[in-house]
Amino acid sequence: MSSIWSWYPPVGVFIAILALLGVLVPLFSDLGKIGQREKAFWTLIMFALVGLEIRSIHLDRNAHDREQADAREQQLKSFHEIASGIDATLTTSQSQFQATADRLQAAVKSNEEASKNAKPHALMTYITISPSGQIRPASAVIFPNQAFEINVQFTNSGSETAQHVLLDLQTYVAKPDDESTQDVILSAFNKWWSTSKHVAPAVDEVQPREQRFATFKSQVFSADDIKAVMDKSRTLYVLLRWTYSDSGGRWASDTCFGYQYVYQDFNVLHPCRSAYNRQRYPAPK
Repeated sequence: MSSIWSWYPPVGVFIAILALLGVLVPLFSDLGKIGQREKAFWTLIMFALVGLEIRSIHLDRNAHDREQADAREQQLKSFHEIASGIDATLTTSQSQFQATADRLQAAVKSNEEASKNAKPHALMTYITISPSGQIRPASAVIFPNQAFEINVQFTNSGSETAQHVLLDLQTYVAKPDDESTQDVILSAFNKWWSTSKHVAPAVDEVQPREQRFATFKSQVFSADDIKAVMDKSRTLYVLLRWTYSDSGGRWASDTCFGYQYVYQDFNVLHPCRSAYNRQRYPAPK
């Protein structure tokens, strides 16, 4: 009996029946001759159909809420963590802005110096970097004890074809906006680059202004690592390196990001020092 009572048709069925009766009744009955009992009957039918439709909407919403309960609970926890850190974020926003401005100024200066070089050359740079599944919040793709995918869109900003292009990256969870921490991470990245076999596919050549796309797997982080990122005592660092060749030799370009609000917006970042964002230098062995 309970299963029968809990059954309901798709939302809108009872309203459709009510609309159909509104068309059919005048066709078969003279509205001017309908008695009080018949009026009461049709009024009762109308209220019954409206009530059943309201019940269908209520049951459908309850079913949806039950299906989404776990996801909502996890998201609410993340939102509470974000809300609790807003005050702390406001107090450091000025220093973050200044660091970003310094990084942009260094990038502009580097680009100006590159443009002064009349000799054709290749220069690999990124366009966008984001976890798989954007524009969903990163909480939909980042979980403890399992890797997540990172998408990288990049291009050749130079004036000469880049040949034998190799791009690879590493991810780390560490203290944000800390120079000594970034030094340790860079040292670990350089050691990894020189001793590891890079499984990322190589690209034979990238023409000037040509855009390419690659997907990589992150490191596997523990539940404690993810919790530290959520409470903002740690951040997620991503270090990328291209190696490529042109007529001038074999070159490398590095990019470093420090993401803080990965559970709200993967594109809000704590910038690494400009020294870790190097463009077109002799490729390491």
